[in-house]
This record gives sequence, structure tokens and C-alpha cells, in this order.
Amino acid sequence: MSNNSLRKKTWSEICVEKDVGILLKNIDLIHEQSAVELPSKKEVKLRMKNLRLHSSGVFSNVYRGTLLSPGPRKEIALKKTWPDFEGDSQVNTELNILLGLSCRWHKNIIRVLYTFRSITPDNKIFLLYPSFLNYICETMIFEYLPKTMSNIVKQIGGKYPDYIDIKLYSWQLFNGLSFLSNNHICHRDIKPQNLLIEPISGVLKIADFGSAKFMRRMTKSTSYQVTRYYRPPELLLKATYYSPQVDVWSGGCVLGEITKGSILFPGKNAKDQFKLVMDALGSPDETDLMDMKAAISIAGARIAPRGLRSILPYASEEIINILQRILVYSPEKRLCGKVFLSDPFFQELFVPNKRRTNGTFVSNIITLDDLQKLPYVFLISNFAKKLIAAIFC
Repeated sequence: MSNNSLRKKTWSEICVEKDVGILLKNIDLIHEQSAVELPSKKEVKLRMKNLRLHSSGVFSNVYRGTLLSPGPRKEIALKKTWPDFEGDSQVNTELNILLGLSCRWHKNIIRVLYTFRSITPDNKIFLLYPSFLNYICETMIFEYLPKTMSNIVKQIGGKYPDYIDIKLYSWQLFNGLSFLSNNHICHRDIKPQNLLIEPISGVLKIADFGSAKFMRRMTKSTSYQVTRYYRPPELLLKATYYSPQVDVWSGGCVLGEITKGSILFPGKNAKDQFKLVMDALGSPDETDLMDMKAAISIAGARIAPRGLRSILPYASEEIINILQRILVYSPEKRLCGKVFLSDPFFQELFVPNKRRTNGTFVSNIITLDDLQKLPYVFLISNFAKKLIAAIFC
């Protein structure tokens, strides 16, 4: 018998399992719940039905359901989280970050509609864990998007990439990352599974802020963050002082993945992950290591770069070019923000009446308001003037 089968389950694991069991017994019922509406912070009564499990993790369950009232009937997602407490208290960072953003809503960040608290799915749990009597389950209700980027990677990438969708989704991803960085938020787990998609319209929203952190100044943080395939080199080298630029590297890995149709750097472990990065980019030099604030040194002979083309054989030259400016060792030199969003790489999106493969207009996603936020130099170009006149006038 393994050690895992003998170990006592945590508070979170028991709550996650119990909650699913209770829901299955009441799946046909209409659920009524008092909640706080955001951003107004008004107390409202929710009526929901058809709640069923969508996904589950160690600390949380995500359910899909239908909101009957208030407002028009619509599909929603509920995320219920039971923190695994150590000590007297633990703050739900994800909730705090999303509450803070609720008054500054951004179209490429998942939106919290309502939130409420409950004690536990089953009072019997307290017989096993009486010390947790005062601890609560946090529930957030979000708008529902049916897919994640991981669901569509193989559809838009590979030998015959859909460059319009690749550009449209990557523009939205980096638009959301720019907003987070400007608000001193580091997501720390950007990956296809955390990018929600509405494939018909082409909308993308960044979700799952369970690993996110406010970073108003360079404070010490754990290096064991970000799913391995998307982990930037500074974290692979155990840096504990880093910035939201870690998300930019992850975003570049996502862009590479949706172009390739599979994971860009599929390392078997952290050491192998860094080796794959060096195979493509070459060994970092002393300046790179200083910029990354690396906590460990690199042994062995220097590796010459094979180039990104070696792992992206079917990618266009413009994809290779922009990835070469994102996937660089020095965090502050990574292409991002408005400079990225106004790069000529995206000009194809701004062609008047440009349509996606499914026939929908790109201008339904990237609007005049988005264009006006780009650097002034971009907006006064003749190309941009004609574009705005053709699409929006």
C-alpha cells in the first residue's frame, strides 16, 4: 500500500469530494443563494439550476450552471475554493485580486459577477477537523466561456497554421497581460488551460488567478511558480526576485504552442526544461544571468543556439521574428505592452473588413477603442488612418 493511500486527507480534499457528492444528489433542484454583486457590492438573491461539475483541483471545484435571476438567463461558472490553512489564517489571494479588478474591468480578464461565502459542504467534516470550524468556502461566479486555449491548439496550429486566429488570440492575451502588469499583478500561471475562449466570436479571457500576486515593488517571491512548460528561465534558475515579465515569457510559449500545434518546450523536469530552452536560444551570458537574478550557476560548456526555427519548422518568418523578441533571457528586454500590440506583426488584423476563417469580423474583437490606446506614432500612420476610416466610420 502506498504512502498516498495511507495519508490523512486534507481539509480541502475532503470538502472538494463532499461538495460534489452533495451536488449530485440535488442536481435537478433550483438553488437559491444570497450573494454580493460586483462591482456594485449590492446584496442580491441568486436563482441557479443545472449545476454540474466542470473541473476540480486540490483546493477547488468549478461548476457550470444556468443563472435564472437576477438579470437575463445565462450560463455561468462557479468556482468554490477551500484554502488549506496553515496557522491562524490565510487570505484568498485570487478573490482579493479579482475584487480589486472588478471596478477596473478589462475585456481580456475573466469577470467576477457575484461572490458569496459558506462554511462547509457537510458539517460532519468538523468531527474530523474541529479546529477549522470558523473557516469558510469562498465562491466566485464568473461569466461562462465554453473552451480553453488547450482545446483549440491543434485546430489552429501545426503544419497549416490559422494565422488570423493565432494573431487575434495572441493580441488579446498580451493585451490582458499589459493590463495586469500596469496594475502590478503577476499571474504566474499563464498557460493554454487558463485562457478561456469563445471560439465562435474569438474572444479570449485570462482566468485562474490562484497563483497570482500583487507586485508593487521587487519583493521576494517563491521561484516554484508557473507550470513547467511555460516557466521562464529566471524561475528555472531559482530567482526569487522577479517581475510580471515572467508572464510575458509564458505568453510567448503559448504563442509558440498555438503556432506549432503542440507544446513549445516539453521538458521532462526543470533541468530538462532549461536544456530545451538553451538548445533553442543558446546559453545565457553573464549579463543575462545578472538580469535574471539567477540564484544558481550554469555548469558545462556553452551551447550554441539552434534557433526557434528548429522547433517551429512550419512557422512563418514573422512568427519566428516576434518570438525571438519575446523569448529572451533578460526579462526587461522581452517584447510586451503597447510596443507588442502595435507591432507590424498584427497589421493583418487591421485590414478593413478582415474576417476570420469562420466568417466573423476581426473588428468585433479589436475595436476603435483598442486602436486609440496604441502609441500615437502608430495611430497617425497613413495605414492606420485609412484603417480606422474604413472599419469604424
